[in-house]
Amino acid sequence: MIEIPEEYVKRIVTVFEEEGENWLNSIEGLIKKYENEFEIEHLNYFKHSMNLLFERIF
Repeated sequence: MIEIPEEYVKRIVTVFEEEGENWLNSIEGLIKKYENEFEIEHLNYFKHSMNLLFERIF
């Protein structure tokens, strides 16, 4: 599982409020879904973004 930095969490909650909190709470399930669906073996967090982006490592 990927650890999301507190700074990122604060930015999301500040900008998107309750909707951002709900999305953050759903991340674990989304990651598991896409790990299985796309056969992802390794996830990287891209630090300087409001988006949570991952790359597929082959």
